[in-house]
Amino acid sequence: SAMFHHAAEGEMPIMCFVGNRGCIQIHSGPIKSIKPMGPWLNVLDETFHLHLRTDHIHEVWAVRKPTKDGHVTSLEAYGADGKLVIQFFGKRHEGESERGDWRFLAENLPRIPSPTAA
Repeated sequence: SAMFHHAAEGEMPIMCFVGNRGCIQIHSGPIKSIKPMGPWLNVLDETFHLHLRTDHIHEVWAVRKPTKDGHVTSLEAYGADGKLVIQFFGKRHEGESERGDWRFLAENLPRIPSPTAA
């Protein structure tokens, strides 16, 4: 939820990808109205609604991906089955480098330590 709140507070446009085998839904732009409700993290904006079950997210990774315009950083959430649930990027167009504010946000989100093997 930290990414949602920081992006909303900074009026930072993001890209959000949610999909299945049949289609992919993409939101591109700022988010404003973040409403947590039980296990749900909701974005309730005029032109974009997202209802994300946070209790179904098992892992979240910050990933650097190479592009011809330099690397871009995504935040990727996975379910317990290892399948991608949702992906976030800073909004950009092909031919543009990654937004500095998005990279800073992704690199400075709170880290949750994972247990180490004995």
